[in-house]
Amino acid sequence: METTPIAASLAHHVEEPKRTRELRTLFWQNVVQAMLVSFPERAAECPEITDGRLGVMTHGGERIAIKGVVPLFSLSVPTNPEQRMLSVAVQCTVFEIHTPDGEVVTVPLEEIRGVHSLSEDLIEQLKAMSQARQIESGEEPFGFAAFTSMAREQEVEIEDKRAK
Repeated sequence: METTPIAASLAHHVEEPKRTRELRTLFWQNVVQAMLVSFPERAAECPEITDGRLGVMTHGGERIAIKGVVPLFSLSVPTNPEQRMLSVAVQCTVFEIHTPDGEVVTVPLEEIRGVHSLSEDLIEQLKAMSQARQIESGEEPFGFAAFTSMAREQEVEIEDKRAK
């Protein structure tokens, strides 16, 4: 029975676990790369995904919420063949991830262990818990707190004028 080049190649990879791991790692990095490169286009179609509901998990266990993604080195340099090969090898392998909190984290593909997403139900539960915590503690949301503090200052000024 004659084996095809693909079958022979697969048999060789099964026998060589290190090579199989390398191929799986390469495949995973290509999946993550495709997801991150397409994030800006997806966010334009569906802006609510920029609220941090999507994030990446690093090998260190950190979850980085995503508001925006900028691929670094996203273009090949059309120079001599050797430099072009090197350029192609590194393009879109490092990303600037902008978080909803205003942080910018630069992450290489090999540092990303997973992609994480919060469901709509979980987002609603987190919002409800946050609001309940604010009510219990008497804290107000930042924007509203700023507004009410200005109103309180005006009330104090009016009362001071009446007292005089």
